[in-house]
Amino acid sequence: MASRVLKWGKGYCVQKAVLLTALGRASGIPSRMVFAKIRNHHVPAYIVQQLKVNIFPRHGYNQFF
Repeated sequence: MASRVLKWGKGYCVQKAVLLTALGRASGIPSRMVFAKIRNHHVPAYIVQQLKVNIFPRHGYNQFF
């Protein structure tokens, strides 16, 4: 998966977390991806009107041991 993200050359939090997890593991650091729901107060109003919420599931981040 990390090699695919590198080929794309772009991404959001999940893709960046994939790369950072791969880098940690390749360096011998136990690491994992974690997902969380986040509230985004900077979402444009038209998006909040369409979605009816400003909480977004599956925000990707990392944990290292």
